[in-house]
Amino acid sequence: MSESSELDLLADLVKLLRKYGADSFTQLSSRLANPEFVQSLSLVLEKVASEGRKSNVPNKEKTFPQSQRDFRHKLSEQEPEKAKVLVKFYDDLMAKSFLPSMRDIETFALDNNLPPIKAKSRQKAVIPLLKSLLLLPLEDLNLLLAKLKPSTYVNNRSLEGWSSLILDKEERTKSEQ
Repeated sequence: MSESSELDLLADLVKLLRKYGADSFTQLSSRLANPEFVQSLSLVLEKVASEGRKSNVPNKEKTFPQSQRDFRHKLSEQEPEKAKVLVKFYDDLMAKSFLPSMRDIETFALDNNLPPIKAKSRQKAVIPLLKSLLLLPLEDLNLLLAKLKPSTYVNNRSLEGWSSLILDKEERTKSEQ
């Protein structure tokens, strides 16, 4: 496992903060101070990896198209401050934390005088959007991205997801009246 993928794994772990809360992280930190727990955790992780290999679970690198991996690497080769901003934005786009739909990406590009996005899918639109952002000076890039608000996009098409969407809308309507 490369240092980059290890850091990505840690970043994904940090994203679980909202789900499990700070107390869970504090408790885990305390347990990691115990060498016996660390050894047990290491054995469990190795067993999971071994089982993943046996069941042919693909590596993360194999799940993204080659062009996306190359592009993310190209982003990291920019000037350090710009690279940090662009790689974070790329990761946020891929996680749909920002601009969750194709229409959002197209509108963002038009509203900010960027070249129009001609891609047919959201996934294929991310790289052209970032290529146009690469050309901007760091200050302009920071101002542009600072205007973006995180998405509240939830891709839950289950009955519970739709019920929640409908009931929340009804509650908002009642509270507005």
